[in-house]
Amino acid sequence: MTRIITVAVLAICLATQAMAQKRAGRPLPMPPPEYDKPYDGPMIVAHVDAKMMAQLCPRTIIDRTSRLEVPVTLGCRHMVPVPNAAQQTTGYACLIVMAQDDIITGMGYRPIDIEIHERAHCLGWGADHPGARYPEAGD
Repeated sequence: MTRIITVAVLAICLATQAMAQKRAGRPLPMPPPEYDKPYDGPMIVAHVDAKMMAQLCPRTIIDRTSRLEVPVTLGCRHMVPVPNAAQQTTGYACLIVMAQDDIITGMGYRPIDIEIHERAHCLGWGADHPGARYPEAGD
């Protein structure tokens, strides 16, 4: 009896993950070449759990199929002022907040692509994703 329950739970978990990946079939807009480059300044990338993701990048939904909280926003960026007392100026550090890798891959995306996408926003790429590229799956 225990073995049947264990197999059933495993099957449900695998099916839920497969459905999540299938649902995430929406392609991720990737930046055009002028925004696909290193950020010239301080950049911090923080990988956080779903609870922290909901606080720092607040758009989330409840996935009613798996009954798990699944972040819709897998990443976001915040520009943080960094004063430079010597030059009496203020620059900006880019803080990229990303869901943990298992959440991102569970939604069918690659963590590196989320980082590239958010870094482009640090460089000034608009929220409406002008000039976005949509690579084929597996690219």
